Amino acid sequence: HPDAAHLHHLAPFARPARQTPYPDAAHLHHLAPFARPARQTPYPDAAVLHHPRDLPRSVLAFGCPDRDGGAQSPLGRSDAQEKSVFLPGVKCYNYPTLHKPDFSPPKTRGWPMNGQPRPRFSDIDAWGVTHRGKVRPNNQDHFFLGSLVRGVQVDQASVMEAEGGTLHLERLASLAVVADGVGGTSGGEAAARRAVEGLVSSVSAFFHDAECREVGDPEIFSRLLHDAALAVHESLLKKAEQAGGERRFATTVTLFLGLWPHAYLLQVGDSRCYVFQDGTLTQITRDQTMAQYLVDQGALTRTMAEKSRWAHVLSSAVGGTQAEPVVTRVVRNWGTAVLLCSDGLTKHVSDELIRQRLASMTSSRQVVGQLLQDALDAGGTDNITLIVGRTVRPADQE
Repeated sequence: HPDAAHLHHLAPFARPARQTPYPDAAHLHHLAPFARPARQTPYPDAAVLHHPRDLPRSVLAFGCPDRDGGAQSPLGRSDAQEKSVFLPGVKCYNYPTLHKPDFSPPKTRGWPMNGQPRPRFSDIDAWGVTHRGKVRPNNQDHFFLGSLVRGVQVDQASVMEAEGGTLHLERLASLAVVADGVGGTSGGEAAARRAVEGLVSSVSAFFHDAECREVGDPEIFSRLLHDAALAVHESLLKKAEQAGGERRFATTVTLFLGLWPHAYLLQVGDSRCYVFQDGTLTQITRDQTMAQYLVDQGALTRTMAEKSRWAHVLSSAVGGTQAEPVVTRVVRNWGTAVLLCSDGLTKHVSDELIRQRLASMTSSRQVVGQLLQDALDAGGTDNITLIVGRTVRPADQE
């Protein structure tokens, strides 16, 4: 490209300069009034999503709970490709400055930009369940468990027997969400459903872009998850306003986005995330309740807080008076187990019992069934939702 310094007399007619390696931008400051605005990272407004069929197709969905609860969602089965559900609406963005073309034969394992091989479908053992409990007349909890994927969907072909199927399906990341509707009315159920749908849609839309940019911008996933939660929050406030304030639309949200070997955790409210590794159970999230606030201020001990009337009074909720999304980056290893749950589990099941169950687990489905039964046996006074997932080291790496 010619030196822009020689073209200053053409400024009124000049096309805007691109921000990629072109002439030094310092020489083109006179072109600023003609420059195009930068494209924003696209993810849809959560307010327009009302049904799982609206979710973008880059999500591999293994099921969501039905309205009445009790639905289960398997992940990590050997027949994962047969279970895949691709949904319309995804957009792909290519960044050639970050990805160089690779014409080598496909690898047997996926390799993300950090150079470590991703777990395959067969390396993931995960299961989720939601239950109405013994006391509540309906279930206001919702959950999602699935994977973000890359692959080719076959519409028609003369060279293979794969019409309607998928080819070269590669698992990129795990995605799990638990939402506990607030308010004791149908507004809580609608808020939880809307939050799950909106967040899954947002993550699906921005994931590929963010993964490309993460090496140069380590905070990109944290920002996008935070903004996605606030977008859902605003959509629920708008929905409540449209209803004339007669219904409350609020929910907790705990979302786990598992890249490899790190993961991101988004939390609003008091639904929890635990990580079990090397025999130790760690609560990653901090309850956003008035009781926890009083503990932080030194006014209550943890034991006092668990029994106080403030234990389940939320200080932050999506769609509530105040929403404070918190995003945490965690690093995991082969064998690490992750538990997401609503407070319907932790009201009745102690951390020590959770640790014992995870320490003796033979499969995610088995331990989820045990923990659910523990909560029901102890009273089951609230809706109960939990997801357990772990990575199982493949035989070729042992």
